[in-house]
Amino acid sequence: MENEDVVRRGRNHPSVLLWTIGNEILLRDDKNLEKWRQISEVVKQTRRLDPFRPVVADSTYKRETDFYNETLKPNNIDDGDVDDIHRYRGWYSDSPFVVDTITDIKILTPNRPLIGQEISTGYPDLDTGLPVLRYTRDLLTPQAWVGKDSYPGSDPAIFLEHHRAMTKRYAEQLRFQRGERTAGFMMFSAECWFAHSYDAQTVKPYPVYEAMRDAWSPVGLALETGRRRFFAGEEIETAVFITNDDEQFRDFRGLTLRVAFVDEKTKKEIAATDVGKIENLPYYAGVRLPVRLRVPPTKEARQPLNLVFRLSEGKTEISRTLDKIEIFAKLAKTAVPLAGSRAVTFSLGDDLRQFASEAKIFQTVSEEMPANSEASRTVLLTGGEDAAKILLSGGRRRELVEQGATVILFSPGKSAVDLFPNDVLSVRNVTGEYADYAPSANTKLTDGLKAMDIKWWGRKNDWRVFVAGSAHRLKPDGAARELIRFIPSHGYIAAERVPEQYMTVLFEIPLGKGRVWVCDFDLEESIAVDPAARIFAENLLNAAADPNSTKNLIKMPTHEEMLAGKKGRGEVTVRKN
Repeated sequence: MENEDVVRRGRNHPSVLLWTIGNEILLRDDKNLEKWRQISEVVKQTRRLDPFRPVVADSTYKRETDFYNETLKPNNIDDGDVDDIHRYRGWYSDSPFVVDTITDIKILTPNRPLIGQEISTGYPDLDTGLPVLRYTRDLLTPQAWVGKDSYPGSDPAIFLEHHRAMTKRYAEQLRFQRGERTAGFMMFSAECWFAHSYDAQTVKPYPVYEAMRDAWSPVGLALETGRRRFFAGEEIETAVFITNDDEQFRDFRGLTLRVAFVDEKTKKEIAATDVGKIENLPYYAGVRLPVRLRVPPTKEARQPLNLVFRLSEGKTEISRTLDKIEIFAKLAKTAVPLAGSRAVTFSLGDDLRQFASEAKIFQTVSEEMPANSEASRTVLLTGGEDAAKILLSGGRRRELVEQGATVILFSPGKSAVDLFPNDVLSVRNVTGEYADYAPSANTKLTDGLKAMDIKWWGRKNDWRVFVAGSAHRLKPDGAARELIRFIPSHGYIAAERVPEQYMTVLFEIPLGKGRVWVCDFDLEESIAVDPAARIFAENLLNAAADPNSTKNLIKMPTHEEMLAGKKGRGEVTVRKN
């Protein structure tokens, strides 16, 4: 009766586009025929009452052809007309900066329409601009994306910028990868795009609102690369996607695409040029236009810019879009290496080895082992899953570490677990998009880093942008301590599963007088591409060259203390140089 009442009241309303029988019924045993009979009965009732609108049997349901043909159809089960996906990219799961949207738009049943009624990237609080507290407090959801800056008392601009960039990227991707089956996506929840949305006197848009005006404009423009940091003078080979959903159903001809680099502070163009032409853009068509961008020079160490694309027909602007980027100057190294300092490399990638030599942090970079008397001034740099073998008991290299050297194991995988079973619990493969440097705040590891610098690093020969390919979980009672924290994206979790979300992508284990650093960051993939990755790599080597760099780490506040507004920054002890 309830469904019948709803359909009778709404079937003549012009705003009703389709009927959905249930919201996330989530049939865990979705091949249970008895349950499907009950759903089918309501679907058929809805068709009888309103034969003119399509029906979704259950939001999140996607028809599987074999199951339908072998089970549902023979039993006269009606599973509706339309498939419906719900996705929370960049909130409960990896973001569109690492996941191709085509992954979500799987052709389970050819020619069956697909919609997404609930496509979300998270929720800014209507009053504070921080993530809605329930997710920070109970689920650790936003901590996977902005870490310590998700807690009460943080600067809301950090999360709001994350939310802006994430939502824009996702909306753009949904458009230019939509294919022929998709029939519409609804970004959720638009109420969270406004501060004080409940008060007409004080309501104002959050940054995501303007970004979505660009992403959802009738003729959409979208930058293909996910990179948002560039070196001054760099040339970038990428593309722009143009999608024509003009509200007057127009075809366009003779279009010009122009790019401008605009100073974020002064709003003045510092460089602009035409980058491509489109002779014909029919209605509902999508075009990928290859472009080459030359990043302008800068007199600053790093400069925030707006990257603006404009599509014009003659003198008439058809569309525009804006992405926030940063450009970094390549500064000449003037530092003097520490006297007697030495880096010894083993199985290191070409880019990391070259960086270690050019950074002028060490007086000597070679593959030759020094005497034990030089241990405290020596850093061993080694890569690959066999890296930990250099620390097997009785070996010359382990002896050097025990005498005071520092060794950095780059991406050692499970070998770190095998080597230190009392300290390291597990390792897992990840596409780690963000890591939180809070445990090492105010040390050499974080010199010159901004809050979101360990995030979305550009990579060699990879459209995805992320910082780490693996992460370790430490034993609470072991000797290892985190230096950089990592929390993987995750969905709803029970309270007892909260502790297992705390992982690390850089940690330290004492070994005799020396120390072992396990580094899961993909620096070999990013160090020559992303300026922030390069800054972090320099910090990493500088800190490794200083035996005292991690002796006075802050005491990280507990989750409960951070919820109460405690950050731990005031507990820093000045490090000894």
